[in-house]
Amino acid sequence: MLSSVLYFFILGVALGVVYDAFRFIRLLFGNKAVSFAVDFIFCIISAFSFFILLLGFNNGSVRALYFTSAFFGFFLYVFTVMSIHCQKQRKVALSLRISAKKFYKKLKKSLQFICGLYYNIFVKPLAFTFQKLRKGKPLSHKFSRKGIAENERASSDLKTE
Repeated sequence: MLSSVLYFFILGVALGVVYDAFRFIRLLFGNKAVSFAVDFIFCIISAFSFFILLLGFNNGSVRALYFTSAFFGFFLYVFTVMSIHCQKQRKVALSLRISAKKFYKKLKKSLQFICGLYYNIFVKPLAFTFQKLRKGKPLSHKFSRKGIAENERASSDLKTE
């Protein structure tokens, strides 16, 4: 009985570590959707781990002593270890967020430069060529309207003979 209570206490401490890691992810992104997803995953992990330990030690029957020892382990971790390095975690998350924004800006500028090169080398000359075609300047005699009309008359003369 005492060993099972100790295992549930260790489970509570482990869930505190997982919660602390997910808290860092939440601080890193700062988005409500990410926060919801991380909390949902934490609930699934904690429920699954509780269920596995309950099956292993008590054949699935629930006792309040197990929940109490797991909550005690969780809150012991949260109020001791997590409270010590909470400020450090915030500073690291903030610096990572700032460096990610700088990297995003540099990536965006480089992609805009590549897009500009592509536009100036490929798209702009093609647009100039098509613009000349739309104004009615023929590229050769075969594509002119007069040449097409003469070809149609000649082919109709051949059919009538």
